[in-house]
Amino acid sequence: MKGSKGKMQGTRRKLKKKEDVAPNEYLKEFEVGERVQIDVEPSSHSGMPDPKFQGRVAEVVGTEGDTYLLKFKDGGKEKKIKVKPVHLKKMESQD
Repeated sequence: MKGSKGKMQGTRRKLKKKEDVAPNEYLKEFEVGERVQIDVEPSSHSGMPDPKFQGRVAEVVGTEGDTYLLKFKDGGKEKKIKVKPVHLKKMESQD
């Protein structure tokens, strides 16, 4: 039988979390220009970025409905993706 080559292939350990998600995680707000970390929440599939972006730091460049547009470099290329706020964490300022 041919193996799966889908988006979620090889993510058993990467997307394993046991804690529940608080409702306020879905209502987080970020400002344009703010730096955020992509932290995929496996229990919420809508607005989930590709698991290969787990842990990446990106910049918020805008909003579309309830999703945020993020910009970051991946392998020398600039990429833009749409992500729901439950999959994002604020970066602490390094002053």
